[in-house]
Amino acid sequence: MDHIQMQMLRDIQKLEFTAIELTLYLDTHPDEQAPLNDYNKTAEKL
Repeated sequence: MDHIQMQMLRDIQKLEFTAIELTLYLDTHPDEQAPLNDYNKTAEKL
């Protein structure tokens, strides 16, 4: 894998981690709009 592919993989992994963390947070704070917006933006990037 070249440098660009490795960077792309890291970027995807960061987005996946963020989406999972936001999902866990939203499980316990379902009424908070800001984290939901963050989740939706992250999901769009994936």
